[in-house]
Formats: sequence, C-alpha cells, structure tokens
Amino acid sequence: MKKTHFSSVLFIMASMMIFSCNKEAENNDPPTMAFKAGIHASTGMHYVNGDTTVTVNDDFIIGITAKSNSEKNLKRLTIVRTFETSPEKWDTVFSNLTFTFDKIFKASDQVGNEDWTFTLSDVNENSSSLNLRVTTLEMLSDIDVYEAVEFGPYGFDNPNFFAVDSGMVYSMTEIDTNSTYIDWVFFDSNSLQMSIMSPDDNGVLNPYPTIESKWNHRAATRFKETVINAADFDAINTSSQIFIHANGADLTRLVEAEITGGMHVGSVFAFIAESGKMGLMKIVSLDNQVDPSLSTISFDIKIQQ
Repeated sequence: MKKTHFSSVLFIMASMMIFSCNKEAENNDPPTMAFKAGIHASTGMHYVNGDTTVTVNDDFIIGITAKSNSEKNLKRLTIVRTFETSPEKWDTVFSNLTFTFDKIFKASDQVGNEDWTFTLSDVNENSSSLNLRVTTLEMLSDIDVYEAVEFGPYGFDNPNFFAVDSGMVYSMTEIDTNSTYIDWVFFDSNSLQMSIMSPDDNGVLNPYPTIESKWNHRAATRFKETVINAADFDAINTSSQIFIHANGADLTRLVEAEITGGMHVGSVFAFIAESGKMGLMKIVSLDNQVDPSLSTISFDIKIQQ
C-alpha cells in the first residue's frame, strides 16, 4: 500500500514537471516591427522612417512591416500622434502572423513638434513600439509678390511696360534699350479700352510704333482669364498653385472690350512669360478716364520664382 502511494506521488510530480516545462516553453517574445525605407511604388513618395522636418500641411507617408515572434497572431496596431500636448489615437485591428502598413498622413497646420508612436500587439498582448518626431515649419514661399504695381497714364515718362523676371515697370523712354526684358505692355484706347498685350501682338504698334523698328526681340507672353476671385488670389503662396490657374494660357492680349465681364477691381488674370514663368495678376485699382491717355490701372502680381 505504501508502495502504491509512493508511485502515485511520483506520477503527480512528473505531471507537474511536464506542465511546468510546457508553460516555461511558451514563447512570449514581442513582435518584430520596422519602418519601411525607400520610395513608395505607386505615389513616388519617400517613406518617413525617422525624425523628419516638413512644412505645415505637407503630405508624408509612413510604412511598417511586422511579424509575430510568439507564434500567436498579431491583432492590433495603435497609432498615437501628439502635437505638443494634444494626443490623437486610433487603432487598426486585424489577425495575422505578419503585417504591412502604408498610410499617407497630413502634417499639422501649425508650427511645432509632433511625436508619433506605433505600437503593435499580438493576441497575448506581447507588444513592440516604434517612435519618431515630425517637426512642422512655416511654408517657404517659392513665388515673388509685387503689390500695387501701377501702369499708366499714357506718356513718355510713365510706367506702361512690365518685366516678369524683375518685377520692374519701364516707361516709354526706357523701353528701346530694355526691350529684351519686357513681357507685357499696357495702354488704353477708345476702340479697345484698357488692354494688356504681349509685345509680339501687333496691337502694341499703334500706341508704341517704335517697338517695330527698334526692338530686336518681341517677347511672346500668353494670357488667360481665370475663374478665381480676389480672396482666392490672396490665399495663393506657392508655385504649384499658380500653375493650376495659369497652365494653358494662350491669348496674346487681355482687352477690356473682349473679356467676359470686362475689367474691374478684384478681377484675376493669368499669364505665361516666354521664359516659361507663370503668374497671376489681380486688379487692385482702376481709373478708366474718358480721355484714354489718362487712364491708370494697378495690379497685385504673383510670379513663380
């Protein structure tokens, strides 16, 4: 009887040891995860995989690859982005031994630091994390802005000729020695009313006849009407925004009598200089005189650098 009891005790102890060994053998290693590097195939964007600096409202892409090391399915990716002291959190739930993640994010619209944490968990709550910081800076403008650029009235010493590259306005006494810089011409007439013309439009020869005989080159500037208003113009601060509205310009002239709705304060027009630079101009003042030689107009002008 004592022998039987001793055997039972050995059996129980052996079972406990086997159970203990099995428990100790269970793998609780956390998942392996890493940021993707290189270029995202479909968008051409470079992956952000460490601390980086962007401008406000910039788009950027983050990619992650991961796998389970516990032989348990991964179940959740938790993302926390904290701008200064304001956190934002969201979860992606799934069930798989491996995981890949690509997402385009938009940077904060404020200047400052954003701390990002990506935490991956498996079904046993084993987890790993990645961190990075995104610093947002003010958008650097890539356009030149000229405000209240005045043209007219007609006369030898008055400003009526504009150079896109420099933003300078020339008078009639200056144009023959600076003709290579001139991209558009202003004048008013009884027949056409206020007009902005490319130098290669023969309409400029009536008010300025020396252009034909003294200019070695007459630049080919092209214009177009736009559908944007003054507020839209004021909000534009990048070259790409100008491109959207100026691309396709094909008119050699902007003539008040031919423009839909005429010319008025707040009207916005686009142009492409012969150099390829694009720009927008908004009328900020308009003095249309009965005697056209006395008329004046002024523009705010934005030009690609």
